[in-house]
Amino acid sequence: MLNPKIKDLPPPTYQVHYFGSFPYRDFLFSSTPEMVVFTILCDFQGEDPKKVITLIIKRLTDLCVEELAFGKYIRQLEILAKKRNLQEQVIKIQGTMPFTYNLQEDIRFQQGVEFGVKRGVKLGKEDGIKLGEKRGLKLGEKRGIEKEQRSGIKRMLIKGFSVDQIVDLMGYKKELILEVQSKLPKT
Repeated sequence: MLNPKIKDLPPPTYQVHYFGSFPYRDFLFSSTPEMVVFTILCDFQGEDPKKVITLIIKRLTDLCVEELAFGKYIRQLEILAKKRNLQEQVIKIQGTMPFTYNLQEDIRFQQGVEFGVKRGVKLGKEDGIKLGEKRGLKLGEKRGIEKEQRSGIKRMLIKGFSVDQIVDLMGYKKELILEVQSKLPKT
């Protein structure tokens, strides 16, 4: 059962504000980076989005003395820019601006590198196994052929064929036949 005093109160009212109704300059010159990031959602008042994005990034570089904080706000800007289909422009403009954000120290960069290394190792192993199997098959086939040739040469030598006859009949290299002959027991 509701408290009778609460029952008599009017329902709460909320005022909803649409960022697109605010001029971008109201947020751009804020002293807090969080508010500056919201500039991307405001009314650009006919200004070129590239110009406004450049101003936002410059303002963030002025307000953020730590690289980690700057990176955080840039990521937030990218996410909010996606709402206005401006994410790609934010990334392009950010890439052309000179600031000292060390990407290699960024946690997302490090995670990406770690993921890339793991994936590279996995793909490398898979490719290595396939290549090893292929090379192993070729080597095994080659050794099998050589073994069969040596065995045939040995049988022919034992039956009295000369080296030249084996070369003529079988087409084997003379060096191979002489090598097999040298390993036969002397009679």
